[in-house]
Amino acid sequence: MASGKVMNNKPHLLRGENFRFLIVGAGRGGTSLLAGLLDYHPHIVVGFEHGTRKYLRGKEIQHNAPDIFHQRVTAFLEACIKEASRFPGFIWGNKITTEQVYSLEKTGQYISNDVFDRFFNHYLKNKKIIFILRDGRNCIHSKVQRTGNSFTKAAHLWHYSVECYRFLKSHNNNNFCIRFEDLINVPEKVLRDICTFLGVPFTEEMLKGTKNPKMRTEYLHETFDRSKTKHIDLPEEILEIIQEDLKYCDYL
Repeated sequence: MASGKVMNNKPHLLRGENFRFLIVGAGRGGTSLLAGLLDYHPHIVVGFEHGTRKYLRGKEIQHNAPDIFHQRVTAFLEACIKEASRFPGFIWGNKITTEQVYSLEKTGQYISNDVFDRFFNHYLKNKKIIFILRDGRNCIHSKVQRTGNSFTKAAHLWHYSVECYRFLKSHNNNNFCIRFEDLINVPEKVLRDICTFLGVPFTEEMLKGTKNPKMRTEYLHETFDRSKTKHIDLPEEILEIIQEDLKYCDYL
């Protein structure tokens, strides 16, 4: 919770009805920064991957349970609703990554667009989705440097995030997509647009969220770090893998 933000006891008619949105994007794609900024809004509380490991990834769900997809997603949503209920009077949202959505494919029940359709349009049909997209070259390089993934695996995971982006653009009517690079370079404009989408007034306090203590220490900055948008070259064979996705996303 942002510094100075306190819970109140304003009653709600429905438990967890203040769970309003998800932030979604590739790992190393800017989800933490965006979550940190929105969390500094005086009317918003953001969870940082709340319930994702236990439930969305299924670490505490029996893998041989019947209808494992349903069990994972409903347990995740229940965790979100329970956490949101701790903050009556605030809009609550959670940030997740497309890698965590991808883990739902491992249940073997649905793949790709079917996973997106059931997750976003069925289980989350009343929730707003804020998708953040980052240049695949920088996102992949960062993932390799930070997580030790191979370039090939990192490229595959970024490609999956673009598949999610494509799906939301064409099959979901309750989403707002932004670019990491715009968030860094013109943060006030982007945050104003997101506030309009969420139905809350913009406040300059959000711009201080670059040092939100909810984020990992290595993510904290006094202000927006524009060096993170500097173009990074990848091995030629990796560029070939993501070339069409880069073109689709207008990065080439």
